[in-house]
Amino acid sequence: MKNYKNHISFAILILVLSGLIFAFSQITKNNNLNASNNNNQQNIAESKPFEYVPSRNSLINSVSFENNYGGTNFDEVKFVYNLGNYYLIGETLSTDNYFQKSNSNSIFVLVTDKNGNVINVKTQSFNSSISIITAKIFNNSIYILVNSNGCNLIEFNMSTNSFNNIYSINLTPLDLIISSEPIIVLTNNNETTFYFTKSKTSQTINENIVNIKLGCDYANGTLLIYNTQNNIFVSILNKTNIETKLIIFNCQLETFNITENNFILLIKENNNFKVQIYNHNFELENTLQVQNGSNFVLQQFNNVNYLTFVNNNFLNILTFCNHGDLLNLTKIQNNVESFSQQSINNNLIFLTKNSNNTITISSYNYLGELKNNSTIIVSNKFEIVAMEVNYNLNFVVIGNFENANSLITSSFGNQDVFMFEVKI
Repeated sequence: MKNYKNHISFAILILVLSGLIFAFSQITKNNNLNASNNNNQQNIAESKPFEYVPSRNSLINSVSFENNYGGTNFDEVKFVYNLGNYYLIGETLSTDNYFQKSNSNSIFVLVTDKNGNVINVKTQSFNSSISIITAKIFNNSIYILVNSNGCNLIEFNMSTNSFNNIYSINLTPLDLIISSEPIIVLTNNNETTFYFTKSKTSQTINENIVNIKLGCDYANGTLLIYNTQNNIFVSILNKTNIETKLIIFNCQLETFNITENNFILLIKENNNFKVQIYNHNFELENTLQVQNGSNFVLQQFNNVNYLTFVNNNFLNILTFCNHGDLLNLTKIQNNVESFSQQSINNNLIFLTKNSNNTITISSYNYLGELKNNSTIIVSNKFEIVAMEVNYNLNFVVIGNFENANSLITSSFGNQDVFMFEVKI
């Protein structure tokens, strides 16, 4: 009987131990499953790409579509190129949404189709704060000059959608000239150096250049038009020397136009403005005094020169001939802060940013007579960077904004990039 009881006790003990082992295995299994599920969920969440938001219909009848791009921090487009698709080049501090693959202090190239839908976004990050100086096209690449603890030239290859570091040096970048090859302009104290990126040669002058108004292929070198602190220079740069063709003393160049027969320069001298007309031998032929103003644009159509500018918030068109004779001065719009301008089908097309938080798209004939216009209310934190008349003969407008409004109806964060199309 005693042995029988011992057998029963032993059997019960085995059953209890088996139950404990089974329970422990189930707990362990469940914990492992939970851990595995958590990891899988986390990996799925981290690897899920941001879905590009398609462009949308606008609340405004005259707007074909609108869209915005960005993250929760500051995003800013600086330069735009239409190369079949639109290439938006800018800076971002965001690390999420459209820029989730970047670190803070990054440049970006954001590619959209003609309807504002994003095709691709690429970013390149830096270890310190950044400022894009300029971005220019050469061959099949966009060359981006960046100031980030010195000069950095970055190539964005449009075929491979990839960035390449071309050149870095601990000097201050001033500009990038596209001629027979990309040429970096660097400043150091009272010197300016031109570095030829393909030839790996350089030329240095003892001048502190303030800004370069033009750099392009010309004859057997590169034509340069630039301002120093006090003077205007016209020079020819090549790999062996720089030859000065013209110096205009005690002036600053505001804008210029090169026509079939002339160099036409708009010059500021002692807070007064004048147009000087030079032949292609850089000999002065005519001079015309003009009103003070800002945001000057100088163009020529049918041998008539058109100078558009803002004076006391009026948008003006001044016309003159190559002999320097004033033909007409017309005030065409009030409350204008700044504007962009294009010519198409014998019309002047304007997009103006106005002092009453509106933008206006308007077309005029060459006599300054209004043909049609459209005004849209926008927020006061609204910066237009680029606009162009597209294949539909409508305006595509690209820029930066801070607050959603009736025109751009959503936002991701502190400052986004916008794009919309306006029917003319």
